[in-house]
Amino acid sequence: MKRSINLVYQQRRTPLVWYDGTSDGMVEKAAQTLLALPASAPFLLKDMHGEIVPISACLPQGDYTVVMYAPHTHASVSSEDGNVRSSHSDTPVSPPRSSAKRPSRSTTAAAPPSSTLKKFKKQSPTSLMKLFLDAFTIPLSPDDVVNFIPNHGDFGIDRLYGLLVPPAYLPQDTTTFYKLASSSIVLDRQRVIRYYRVGDAYAQLLAVGKGPLLRAYVDPASLRTPPHQAKLEAFAAATGTADHVAASEDRLLVLYERFLHGFTPISRTEFLTDSE
Repeated sequence: MKRSINLVYQQRRTPLVWYDGTSDGMVEKAAQTLLALPASAPFLLKDMHGEIVPISACLPQGDYTVVMYAPHTHASVSSEDGNVRSSHSDTPVSPPRSSAKRPSRSTTAAAPPSSTLKKFKKQSPTSLMKLFLDAFTIPLSPDDVVNFIPNHGDFGIDRLYGLLVPPAYLPQDTTTFYKLASSSIVLDRQRVIRYYRVGDAYAQLLAVGKGPLLRAYVDPASLRTPPHQAKLEAFAAATGTADHVAASEDRLLVLYERFLHGFTPISRTEFLTDSE
């Protein structure tokens, strides 16, 4: 039987899949490889309830935040945001006092303005969702019966959202995601079977829930030109910092292109004819 979890680390959600019979050590080693962690860097996981748990082959499906373990202490772990937290409590541990002298007034005055490092105003979940959908999706024309956005599976819109937004904005589950999406824009859906191709493989998207979205993913190449570029910039600004918007745009484009690689919606006729 196949098992899988999502590892949330450095604002990215990475799926990890294994089969029954795989040892805990192999699962841990696979996670370290996927996340590019040193083999000597121990880590724990935080589940959806906020509990710190070790990685093991019997973990139930879900999202787990990677928490780096601090080897110099027996009771604390260092989370991915750099804060040190107790393994029995989420209360931050006070950092040791620095022996450095307090800077003088002249030193303080010479420091660069803090506004240059200031983050953009934090977006509400609804406004960030709207920026996301505006940047990466477009409505279908009434006569378009080929293009669509999956509402589940590897190319599902919720998977893309989890890949691009900071962990703090991730909904608790798929139901919450679609409630949030529906409250941010008009999200038309249709309960039908749709078809797509990935490379030489053909697949059909079964009608699950309210069905796929009557929208299409924006061509990655179009995100580099108006008007889509401005929408990408707005989304990048909402999730980045004032000094690194351009770098954030580049990162989003790389992740988006990688996510959509090979995904091509096709007609039912093409599916029946070419998949045989």
